[in-house]
Amino acid sequence: MTTEIAEPISPEQRALADELVATVVASFDHTPDPRLKELMQSLTRHLHAFIRDVRLTEVEWNTAIEFLTAAGHITDARRQEFVLLSDVLGASMQTIAVNNRAYKGATDATVFGPFFVDDAPEIPLGGDIAGGASGQPCWVEGTVTDTDGNQWRVRASRCGSATRTVSTTCNTATNALPDERTCSPTTTAGTGSGA
Repeated sequence: MTTEIAEPISPEQRALADELVATVVASFDHTPDPRLKELMQSLTRHLHAFIRDVRLTEVEWNTAIEFLTAAGHITDARRQEFVLLSDVLGASMQTIAVNNRAYKGATDATVFGPFFVDDAPEIPLGGDIAGGASGQPCWVEGTVTDTDGNQWRVRASRCGSATRTVSTTCNTATNALPDERTCSPTTTAGTGSGA
């Protein structure tokens, strides 16, 4: 797909585009949910700014719509293409980043990733997480510390409803003693051991 370089924008064209954005933003003024109103109005402003910034062509916009339509058609109960698109665009990580503050040298919060399985079976220390698959066994070992370097004793690899089979993530934001701190799949912290 080739794109021709657009000519400079005239004051009349800019005024027309500004009026369009204002009209669409105003269409959400009576949205009952204040947060939904904020999200839709901001999304509209940013989307229109992107379109204007790159001077998006009608062919390019139609191609984008065709892509999203195709992604919707192949999405089913086992395959979620829009989550993959979110990952490819970095939106999944950005959402995690804005909802989990960076703190000293703590491990960055992250998405669960493709290998996280909620309610996975609990594997005892030294157990086989490969499910009998062939290959050479590997022992993984580590230390869980807070951001001041204090080591923690992690009693188990199961945190809430999630099972940690290779690493354990624990909450460094509490003031509890090390052996009383709680585990959480999404908090920023150090990683620990498992097998």
